[in-house]
Amino acid sequence: MFEAGKRGRPRADTIPLSIRLPRAYVVALDKAVAREGSRHSRPQAVRLILREWLNTRGLLGEDELSERFSDQHSSAGAGSARRSCP
Repeated sequence: MFEAGKRGRPRADTIPLSIRLPRAYVVALDKAVAREGSRHSRPQAVRLILREWLNTRGLLGEDELSERFSDQHSSAGAGSARRSCP
């Protein structure tokens, strides 16, 4: 079932992306996540927001819309990704 030496996150068709955001955006993102009362990390919240934005503009196909970002994407780093912005 599992191969020896295979640890970490499951493989996914993703590309790492690093961006800088104005502090006000990060503060607002943290507020939105807290207001939702969800377990979403910052990265997961950004993925969900981006997916919705792309969908409203008709830029995602049915395959991309059916993809779901589960806790596997945020469980490993959820604590570190939820830092509050001073």
